[in-house]
Amino acid sequence: MTLVNVETGELFENTESLEGAGPKPIMSEDDLLAALIRLNKEINTRKEDIKQLIKDNKFHKKHNPQGIVVDEIKQIAKSAVRYAAADYEEKKIESLTFFAAYERITGYHD
Repeated sequence: MTLVNVETGELFENTESLEGAGPKPIMSEDDLLAALIRLNKEINTRKEDIKQLIKDNKFHKKHNPQGIVVDEIKQIAKSAVRYAAADYEEKKIESLTFFAAYERITGYHD
C-alpha cells in the first residue's frame, strides 16, 4: 500500500513499519474536514453544471427548437453516468441475470 502525505506530497511506499503500530493518519482532523468540504463543494458545483447543461440542451418548441427531447436527454445522461463509472459490463450482466431469473421464476415465457 502506498500512502501520500498531502502537505508535502511525500510517498510512503513501504508501510510495513507503519502497520505494526496501527493506522496513522497523514492528515489532521481539521485538514481532513477541509479537504472533504472542498471536494463536496466541487461535487455540488459539478451537479449544478450538469443540471444547467441538460437545461441548455433540452428541446423547447419556442426557445430551443434545435434541442434534444427530454426522454433522449435522460438516456444520454444515464449513459454518461454508466460510462463515467466504467461499470457498463457489470451492470449489463447484473441486469441479464435478473431478467433470466425473473423469467424462470414467473414463467414469463410459458
